[in-house]
Amino acid sequence: MSHGNLVKTIYITQRYITYTSYRGDVTKALLSLTLVFLWLWFQTKSVLIATAGIIEIVLSIPIAFFFYREVFQMKYFDGLNAMTLYIVAAIGADDIFVFMDTYKQSAYVFSACTDLKTRMNWVYRRASSAMLVTSLTTCAAFVATALSPLDGIKSFGIFSAMVIWVDYILVITWFPACVVLVHNACEWRPCCCCFHRCCEMWPCSRQCGQTSEKTSTRRVQDLGPEKEPEKRFLEKIISGPFCIGASKRFS
Repeated sequence: MSHGNLVKTIYITQRYITYTSYRGDVTKALLSLTLVFLWLWFQTKSVLIATAGIIEIVLSIPIAFFFYREVFQMKYFDGLNAMTLYIVAAIGADDIFVFMDTYKQSAYVFSACTDLKTRMNWVYRRASSAMLVTSLTTCAAFVATALSPLDGIKSFGIFSAMVIWVDYILVITWFPACVVLVHNACEWRPCCCCFHRCCEMWPCSRQCGQTSEKTSTRRVQDLGPEKEPEKRFLEKIISGPFCIGASKRFS
């Protein structure tokens, strides 16, 4: 084999290995985001909320890159930074669960459901402070890697910290706005599709405006302070047999 053919063969082999590697990485990333989306949908019972959450997670990366490259003028960008997608997918989903769980807990507080503004203020104060603590500690852990003498580790830590902080900003701005949109536009509509997880929040395309369904805030007001919403399965377990057993064990 001549020298020219050898160089051409090596070049083609490298391109093939690189393409195969990229294709596998992209497939894994899409699979991870799909699983996160399905779990968000299952937990929130809303495909719109789940979609808003995935958009929040994905947007945090290019926004953080803008600050990394344009604002802080950091030119070195290591390939390891691509792993940030998996980190923000986990932390972003956790923040969404914290906010939505607080939103659902507000239905047990009659005074918090006077109107939507009062309810969101109640939710925002509790959820934002909890998410702030977790986001700050995570950012601090990644920023600490800036002391590393390795440029790749240093770049990864700083960029990951920026992504986590941007995700926190989005989860306290973009995501609450999406929850309010779903509350006002979708909660009162009937379920007219075959997806059982959408029984309360799927945007109906038929019979809109021809239903007596109400938003969750209005339902809490109509039930009154003496009528609590039905607890979820885990809440029944934790507040029931588990709580009784724990109190007897440690009393």
